[in-house]
Amino acid sequence: MKNKIMKYILPNKFFEIEEVKLLISLLSEENEESMFVGGIVRDLIKYNECNRNDIDIATTLVPKKVVEILTKNNIKPITIGMEFGSVSAIINDYNFDITTLRSELSYYGRKPNVVFTKDWLSDANRRDFTINAIYLNFEGEIFDPFDGKNDLLNGEVKFIGQSNDRINEDPLRVFRYFRFLGEYSKTAPDKNSLLACSELSFLISNLSKNRITSEFFKILKIANPMYAIDLMIEAGVLQEFFPQASRPDRLEFLCNLESSAGISPDPILRLASLIHVPDKGKKIIINKLKNIFIFTKKDLEKLSILLEKYTNFSENMDIVDIKKYLYKLNSHKIFFDVLLINWVKDGPSKDYRNIIEKVANLEVPKFPIPRKKLHSLVEKKESISSIYKELENFWIESGFEKNQKECISFLKKHIK
Repeated sequence: MKNKIMKYILPNKFFEIEEVKLLISLLSEENEESMFVGGIVRDLIKYNECNRNDIDIATTLVPKKVVEILTKNNIKPITIGMEFGSVSAIINDYNFDITTLRSELSYYGRKPNVVFTKDWLSDANRRDFTINAIYLNFEGEIFDPFDGKNDLLNGEVKFIGQSNDRINEDPLRVFRYFRFLGEYSKTAPDKNSLLACSELSFLISNLSKNRITSEFFKILKIANPMYAIDLMIEAGVLQEFFPQASRPDRLEFLCNLESSAGISPDPILRLASLIHVPDKGKKIIINKLKNIFIFTKKDLEKLSILLEKYTNFSENMDIVDIKKYLYKLNSHKIFFDVLLINWVKDGPSKDYRNIIEKVANLEVPKFPIPRKKLHSLVEKKESISSIYKELENFWIESGFEKNQKECISFLKKHIK
């Protein structure tokens, strides 16, 4: 790093983390150099602490050498991104992404043409924003060629070079621009950058669903994403790729509820709050969302529950109504998510706090006759499903009060 200006930052407990110390010792090869970069450096500068488990490292070591070092020390290398110079390593709770310095010739949304380099300035030049090109060496010094540290502390998000060029290279930078504004901005956004995002938002269609999902969900995970979301709407970006997001007012109310209750951001819940579902339109909406985003099976099931229409769900539910939904949803957590989504639909004029207090003291109702026992009581096995449903309705309509003996008695008297 000769002829590079280095500046000290305050010592930090980050360097005392055992997993970090291990990586530092492994990557400290003679005639090679590695430095931390990206989000971890921003956290250390802005908050003087490590707030994440994903840690990026830039290095002059070539990917094959990184793999060799990790393997030699019994750390399994993850080589999915190796063609782009990236090798990952999971050590306990930390995920280290180790990327060889590179100079990209082109990057149009999908696969870059990559040339590895040992020139730190070349690597910095190919990055998107000044606050993402701050490097921290293993001695606690920073290399900051674009004055990103001051931009970070001043709350300014600036492209490196021309914003149009950067976005044309990789349209994902549109999302990253709004995410960084949401996380760090203290000033009005640069008009030219905002205009570039607006004019080039059509390029988002060139991105894979996986990349769109990953980056947009990061925006939804911001403690308060409304500044970013409002700017995306103002620039026409949100409408470009996610036209179903027609209710930002509901997201804003949800964020207020989360903040007042100390609830961590849930991207699926926040996504659902943005969407208005017309009558009988849930299936159509979900199919459209699947064309935009990638969902895990669990997230898709949750989204389906949240987009369901719950006709009688209200702030005035009595104990029996609450129990009916608690039984149907079979989880206090899911019940609470459904409550939140219905509350934001009803708006701030409603107050569901009494429902929260009531459900906190309730157990999830459990049907008193196990299916196995029901099988032994029913002669015609082909009728078991309809019989179970009829018996279940009897039990529910009793306010969940009937015990096993009473349910069996009903079964013998009324179901043939």
